[in-house]
Amino acid sequence: YQRRVHGIKLKMERLQQTQQIVNSTLPSQHLQIEDLSDIAIGITLINTVKLNAYHPETGIFLSELLEELEANGKRFILFKGADTKSFCAGGDIQYYLSCFKKGEEGIKKTIRNIQFQFDFVGQIAELKLTQISIWTGIVMGFGVFLSIYGKFRIATETTLFGVPECKMGYYPDNTASYY
Repeated sequence: YQRRVHGIKLKMERLQQTQQIVNSTLPSQHLQIEDLSDIAIGITLINTVKLNAYHPETGIFLSELLEELEANGKRFILFKGADTKSFCAGGDIQYYLSCFKKGEEGIKKTIRNIQFQFDFVGQIAELKLTQISIWTGIVMGFGVFLSIYGKFRIATETTLFGVPECKMGYYPDNTASYY
């Protein structure tokens, strides 16, 4: 009986820790986090107006969150899109264009964001968490890189997979050519 009570207390503490981590810096307009169990967390991309496009603010938050989750004993992470149209259609091009319009400082900010994006994808590739991604709808650009390193990728009948930047002459970054 005491073991069971102790186990429940530990689960409650872990749940509270996860909720504190999530609530502290959550960019709620882009992500929804749910604690699925004491060892699993679900992350839903909810930027549906832009087909769940990646925004640098989201990447910074996820980077910090993933480090905390590993440190707090989580073992599984589930990524999914909020609707059936898109898992993640890539980067938020409008955001980057608005930065370019701000001149030299905006261009420097964009370059820093892109450098961070590459570092973030490297962090994802080295995660000890078992990553599961459910691909529904469009999975392109950053959506590919967010999930390609995961152990499990579940494609549905509506999955549209691609790295369209290659058609523009941009190289298939983050080792997309390997897959």
